[in-house]
Amino acid sequence: MGRGDIHLGVVVSINDSEKTLIVHVLEGRDCASDITYLPLWGHQVGKGGERRMQSCPEGYTAELRDIESGAVQGVVTLKGNHKLSEDSRVFMESLGVDTMHNGK
Repeated sequence: MGRGDIHLGVVVSINDSEKTLIVHVLEGRDCASDITYLPLWGHQVGKGGERRMQSCPEGYTAELRDIESGAVQGVVTLKGNHKLSEDSRVFMESLGVDTMHNGK
């Protein structure tokens, strides 16, 4: 699978009747030995761009995406250090994602 085919996010709401989910996008970044995943925030006004932080910075809102329920491939668990649990790493790798290099 190419980069961009697999996305991680935190489910914010589920619409059973429309079979859709709203997720808060998590962005992965390479660090020294692994990848950390943090929520993505978008600036409400102006040229703030997107920021990747644990908590919402002032003037920003959560980057939310509507997705179809059928697009969900599974559930992963992040540890307290924002890295995939070992079971989640194995699951992602079974989908063809190189979890040591953020899918590159």
